[in-house]
Amino acid sequence: MKNQIIEVEADSLKEAKERVRVQIPKGLHLLSEQVVSNGKHKTVRGVSDTLEDAYEKAKKKLRLARIS
Repeated sequence: MKNQIIEVEADSLKEAKERVRVQIPKGLHLLSEQVVSNGKHKTVRGVSDTLEDAYEKAKKKLRLARIS
């Protein structure tokens, strides 16, 4: 069977897990979960000579923050 990724957003972790649970077909099981945000605000900054470069640097920092 093909792997499927289910992404949800909710006001609490408990609510998000419930939203995922109801989307899993009977007979299948959740193999792993990853919490991307704990609800706390995070600010990243990118500084460069152009707006586009600064934006790309900020996006890269954001991706790295999600991994760690």
